[in-house]
Amino acid sequence: MTDAMQDFSRAELEAGRAAREAWEARAKRDARKPESSLRLLWTALKRDKLAMASAVFLLLVALATIFAPWLAPYGPNEANPSLRLEPPLTEGHLLGLDGQGRDILTRLLYGGRVSLPIALIPVAIATFISVILGLIAGFYRKGVGEVIMRVLDIFYAFPTVMLAIAIAGILGPGMMNVMLSIVIVLIPYITRVVYTATMVVSEEDFVQAARACGASDTRIIFSEVLPNVMSPVIVYGTTTMGLQVVFAAGLSFLGLGVQPPIADWGIMTASGRDVLSVAPHVSTIPGIVLLLVALAFNLVGDGLRDALDPRLRL
Repeated sequence: MTDAMQDFSRAELEAGRAAREAWEARAKRDARKPESSLRLLWTALKRDKLAMASAVFLLLVALATIFAPWLAPYGPNEANPSLRLEPPLTEGHLLGLDGQGRDILTRLLYGGRVSLPIALIPVAIATFISVILGLIAGFYRKGVGEVIMRVLDIFYAFPTVMLAIAIAGILGPGMMNVMLSIVIVLIPYITRVVYTATMVVSEEDFVQAARACGASDTRIIFSEVLPNVMSPVIVYGTTTMGLQVVFAAGLSFLGLGVQPPIADWGIMTASGRDVLSVAPHVSTIPGIVLLLVALAFNLVGDGLRDALDPRLRL
C-alpha cells in the first residue's frame, strides 16, 4: 500500500511538473512571436477586399477631417447669402451651399472633426471600463461578479435610444454630455460581451494549468484571460462605432447634441429638413456621408471578426 501511495504521489508530482513546463513554454512562445500573430491577422484581413476598402475609406475620411483647415476652400461659418441653396457643382462650391449660403463641402470636412470623435471616444472609454468590469464579473462569478451583472441588468429594462435621449436631456445639450450619455449606454452591452467570453476562457485547460502552477489571479486574468477575450471585444467595438456615429448625429439632429453654428453632420442634416423639397442636397449629402461611414465601420468589424476567428480562416 505504501509503495502504491508513493507511486501515486510521484505520478502526481510528475504531472504537475509537466503542466508547469507546458505552461511556461506556452508563455515563452507567445512572448517570442507577437509579430507572427499580427502578421497572421494582417494576412487574413487582406483577403477581405471589402473590409480593406472600407478601412482605406475611413482612413481617408479621418485624414480629411484632421486636415480640414488646409483642405476646406472656405471657413466653416463663412456665408454667401446671394448663393444660398445653390445645388452641387455650382462654380466654386462642389457640393453646393446650405440655407445660409455656407459651403457644404467645407462644413462636411469640419463636421467630421466633431462627429467622429464624439462617437469614437465614448466607445474607447466604454470599452476600457467594460473590460475591467467584465473580467472581474466573469472570473469571480459568485459575489462581486453577481453584483456587477445584476446592477448592469437594470439598464436592459430601458430601450437603448430612449435611455440615451433621457440622459442627454437631463444633462443638457453639449458635446461632453452626448459623449457621457453614449458611454453610460454602451457599458452594459460591452461588459456582457467581456463577461461571457471570460466565463468561457476561464474554464480552458491552460487557465487551469496556470492556476495549478500557483499563478496569482491577477497574473491569470491579465496574461491568460485578457488576450483571449479581446477578439470579440475588438469586433463588437469596431462594429458599434458606426452605430454611434449615426446615434451622436441623431442627438444633434434632435437638438440634444452639439449646438449651432458648430459644424456637425447631424446639425447639417437637420438644417436642410425645412428646404427638403426645394434643395434636397442640403440634407441628403451629409446623410449619405453618415451612411457610408457607418457602413464602412460595420464592414471593417465583419472583416476583423473573420480574421480573428481561426475557424473562418481555414
